[in-house]
Amino acid sequence: MSRSLAERWYELVLLTYPKHYRAEYGADIMGALMAGTRRLPSIRETVVLILEGVGERARGSAADRVPWWADGVHLGVTVIAVANLTYALMDRAGPAWIAVSTVLMLTLMRGWARVSLPLAVAVAVSTGRVMMFGGDVTAWGSGLLGPSYHNWVSLIPYGLLAAGAAVLAVRRPRGLRRRSWFWPAIPVAAVLVSYVLDGPYGELWAVVRAGLEAGFLLVAVWATAVARSPRWITAAAMYVLPIQVTAAVYTQSGALDRAYHVLLAALLLSVTAALWLGTGGRRDAHPPPLAER
Repeated sequence: MSRSLAERWYELVLLTYPKHYRAEYGADIMGALMAGTRRLPSIRETVVLILEGVGERARGSAADRVPWWADGVHLGVTVIAVANLTYALMDRAGPAWIAVSTVLMLTLMRGWARVSLPLAVAVAVSTGRVMMFGGDVTAWGSGLLGPSYHNWVSLIPYGLLAAGAAVLAVRRPRGLRRRSWFWPAIPVAAVLVSYVLDGPYGELWAVVRAGLEAGFLLVAVWATAVARSPRWITAAAMYVLPIQVTAAVYTQSGALDRAYHVLLAALLLSVTAALWLGTGGRRDAHPPPLAER
C-alpha cells in the first residue's frame, strides 16, 4: 500500500527534531498523527511540529558541553562563509576563489577551526588588499584573489570571519558541532534564482534573500526563547550588524531598502529580548512525545 501524502509530509517535518529524539519518539508521534484515515497534512500540526523540533534542537544545543560563546561564534563565521561563497558564485568569480571559499565553508561546517583559520585569513586579506596595500594591487590576478573592496565598511564581515576563526583556533573549544548539510544548499539556490529564474541581484533575489534572513532570525528568536542561551544572539549579531553599519554609512534611498534594514534590526532586537522574555527552562530528562501531550 502506498503511503499517503500526509505520512510522507510528516516524515519530512519530523526531520526538524534531533536524530536521537526521532529514534525514541518518532514512531509514537507518527502513530498519533496518522490515527484514522487522514490523507492530507494539517497546517496547524505542521507548525507545532516544526516549533517543537526547533525547540528540541535548541535545548540540546544549550545542554552541550560546548561553551555558548564558542558555539555562537562558530555559527556566526559559518553563516558569513556561506554568504561569501554565495556572492562568489553570483559574481562568477574565478575558479580558484570559488574553490577557496567552498573549502572554507566546508571546514567551518565540520568544526575544523585550525584548518579553516588560514583560509579565513586569506579571504580577509584578499578582499581588503586594496585598503591594506594600495591601488596597485588591483593589477594582481583577480581570478585567483577574488573581489577587492575599496572601503573599510565592506570589509567588516571578512574581518569578523578571520577574527572568529582565530578565536576558535586559539581557544580550541572541545566538541564544536558539525553543522547541517542544509547550509551548502543556500549558494546553490542563489545561483538558481539569479541565473535561471532571475537576473543577478534582481528583484526575486532580493525577496528570497530577505525571506531567508528573516526566517533564520525568527528561528533564532524561538531557539533563544526556548533554551535561554545567548549563542544565537552572538551569531545573529555577527551577520546583521555589518549590514546595519553599511546601511548607516551608505544611506539607502529606497523605501524597500529602509524597510529591509528596519526588519533586520527589529528581528535582531527580538532575538536579544527573547533571552530574557522567553519561556525556556530546564530540559526534561524524558520529554513526552507529542502523542501523550
